[in-house]
Amino acid sequence: MAGGQSDPVGVGTDWMVPLLAQLLVDPYDAVRSRAALALRTILGDDNLDYDFLAPEADREAAQADIFRNWEAQAMVRKGDERSELLLKPNGQLDQESFDRLLRWRDDREVFLSE
Repeated sequence: MAGGQSDPVGVGTDWMVPLLAQLLVDPYDAVRSRAALALRTILGDDNLDYDFLAPEADREAAQADIFRNWEAQAMVRKGDERSELLLKPNGQLDQESFDRLLRWRDDREVFLSE
């Protein structure tokens, strides 16, 4: 991964990968598109084979690949608990907290007239 890029507060970007990967199967096309763009920035274009308009099964497979690769890096993050970034002490995503936050989201359909 090309992640770990530094930012002004020194947190890096690797922590964003599982959160953005969750959004690759979002019901909204625009959310999926922006998540993929951000992941390409973090991972590099060559590390993300994803089409936000592809069938759901294809999007889920791409998401699974990203999770698999990110989880393989968990040993690097082990002991670096950051609950504010939804990471557990073992370096893995705190899925329970992520799901809790996601349940607060309003998923009503949005129609924009142009």
